[in-house]
Amino acid sequence: MQEPRLTPIAPNLQLKTPAKKSLAARELAVEQRERELSNAIVLAEQGRWYTAVPRPLFAIAFIIYVWKVVVWDKVLGLGATDALTGDVSQWATIVLTAYFGGRSLEKIVRVLMKK
Repeated sequence: MQEPRLTPIAPNLQLKTPAKKSLAARELAVEQRERELSNAIVLAEQGRWYTAVPRPLFAIAFIIYVWKVVVWDKVLGLGATDALTGDVSQWATIVLTAYFGGRSLEKIVRVLMKK
């Protein structure tokens, strides 16, 4: 009686032939090059004024509001500003979280991806 022949679960992962090894190496090289080009596009776009301006423009309104509340109203005692409510309150939270927490979150993810 013949023993049953076992078939590999993932035959493409067996890189026994030089051709398969070469193909896998080329696929990895192409994937790495695509990532490099994608990063280059992002860096190039960030260097242009019209792609760099939207974040500060959204943030400046909330920065002015916070400075007015803290310096003018609280520190100098020269006024009273209503609290943000509704959608504007949510926008302020999103903008400030993204502005101050975005880079930190990117760093945390990068550290976790290395492990």
